[in-house]
Order: sequence, then C-alpha cells, then structure tokens
Amino acid sequence: MDSTVAETTAAARDPGTGNPIVWPATLVVGFNLLLFVFWFFSRRRQRWSEQPRVVSKPDASRKDYQETTLLPLAVTKAIEIIEDNCAEEMSASEIARQVRITTRSLSRLFIESLGRTIPQYINLVRIDKAIELIKESEKSEEQIRQEVGIPDARRFDELFRERTGQTPAEYIQKERE
Repeated sequence: MDSTVAETTAAARDPGTGNPIVWPATLVVGFNLLLFVFWFFSRRRQRWSEQPRVVSKPDASRKDYQETTLLPLAVTKAIEIIEDNCAEEMSASEIARQVRITTRSLSRLFIESLGRTIPQYINLVRIDKAIELIKESEKSEEQIRQEVGIPDARRFDELFRERTGQTPAEYIQKERE
C-alpha cells in the first residue's frame, strides 16, 4: 500500500508519469477558468467605468438636463413628441409606436434616463407649459387648463401643487400682482 501512495504522489509531482489525460485536461480547464475570470472582470470594469446615470431633480430645468446628458435616441425623440403635442391626449403606447420601439423598452429607457415614467413626464411638461402661460399671458386658469391638456380642475390643482407648492390660483395671483 505504501508503494501505491508513493506512486500517486510521484505522479502528481511529475507530469510525465501517471494518466496521460489528466494533465492536458487540467491545462484546458485551467485555461478556460482563466479566460472566464478575465472576461468577468473586464465586463465589471466596463460597468464600473460607465458614467453613473443622473436622475434629474424635480426642480431642475428639463431643457438644461437634456442638453447636459446623453439621452438614448428613443427617449430624445419621445421627449420631442411629448413637448410638441403636450395638449393632446397621448399614451405611452402611442408615443412608443411613433418612436418605433416597444412600449416596455421605451418605459424602461425613460425610467433609467430621466427617473420618471412617461405619464409623469407628460404631466411635468404640461405643468411647466401652464407655468409658462401664466407668466406670459393673461389667460384664465380654465383656459390654461384646456390649453395644456388637463381639463379636470382637481387633477390640474393636484399636479400644479405637486410641482410648485401652490395652487394655480395662488400662483396666478402672485405672478400677476
């Protein structure tokens, strides 16, 4: 029995002895393991070196955010569609169809890029347009609601207060004094 142990340990030390398949197989497995480790860490390095995604703050200007970041093309096109047609009734699926991307993909890109869902962004654009109209015109609150595409007074008040901290009537009074 001692001779078997001695032969096994000698074979482990000297690759020229023992089973001729063990060493080439060990080299192949080791090489593949080495390739996998290299591949894994190179992918991790790519992810670590990517710029972190910046989520816009609620009070940050949308235009400034769009100009200082590289948004995916689909998101940029969707933003243009939303801003050009903010007064019209639109859905995420309609916008995705116009951009020629699936609704799910566009929604995911919106959340990753802007930190908002598509409906949240549509409402943000509408309220910003309402603020702009209040500052630049003498239109009534009802006219402004109709022009930005939110005919429901309660919903408009809720969204406006969420964005500005004031009701539309308070904001109009403050701006027009």
